[in-house]
Amino acid sequence: DANSVLWKRYLRFCQLAKDSSLLTCPQCEGLNSPPPPPSLDPCSVNTAQETKEQSNKREESNQMHLPRNIITCTHCQHLFCQYHGNAHSTDTPCQAYVDSVQMSQSEQ
Repeated sequence: DANSVLWKRYLRFCQLAKDSSLLTCPQCEGLNSPPPPPSLDPCSVNTAQETKEQSNKREESNQMHLPRNIITCTHCQHLFCQYHGNAHSTDTPCQAYVDSVQMSQSEQ
């Protein structure tokens, strides 16, 4: 029924409007919360002496290499990358995927 489809789309829109951090599963289109950010071990990082650039590099490294980028959909149990969806396998690190895309773009 068309009204049912429209109503479901409206409810989804409302959920995304309330929480823009929700991630869409590329398989079932279910909405999922992102994983919590990693906790910082105060012994491993001297935040008082860390520059903004060092902080950004550390965060970028965390985002590109840690397996926490992989999400398990709470609706269908599908595994996908929170940044790239199904663009690369869950066994491939994000940085390897990004590097391969950049290499293929530079060859064109």
